[in-house]
Amino acid sequence: MAGADQQHDFAAPAKFDNDLSGLDDTQWPLLTCPKATPLSAMSRHHPDLVMCRKQPGIAVGRVCDKCDGKCPVCDSYVRPTTLVRICDECSFGNYMNKCVVCGGEGISDAFYCFECTRLEKDRDGCPKIINLGSSRTDLFYQKKTNRSQY
Repeated sequence: MAGADQQHDFAAPAKFDNDLSGLDDTQWPLLTCPKATPLSAMSRHHPDLVMCRKQPGIAVGRVCDKCDGKCPVCDSYVRPTTLVRICDECSFGNYMNKCVVCGGEGISDAFYCFECTRLEKDRDGCPKIINLGSSRTDLFYQKKTNRSQY
């Protein structure tokens, strides 16, 4: 063996100073993959919104004119691909034909973008938003206090 008497100078592997034991299940994927998002987060812009996530049925999700063309998971307007299916509970009664993102009057079908379809986020369950979020709640209380001042 010609290379047996050669000595190689390799650097020692770096030690990790970070303690990863304190991270919960929603934080560790963010360290391994920068594009990974927790399942509970709706999008980058509204992390406090909560999705239904029940088993989708045959009902098709709708979006209003403000949200038309927007992916309900990541808020992307690029390459709508897969039709959104919502659960029977979110498509029954007063919730029928409502926007899956903001709750307005639905005018067109909702679609997942290509990236969410490729990452299989379209299989995570019903994407209907079931809470208002802190910004809309704060706006409600600000309007309420302004009405009481007059």
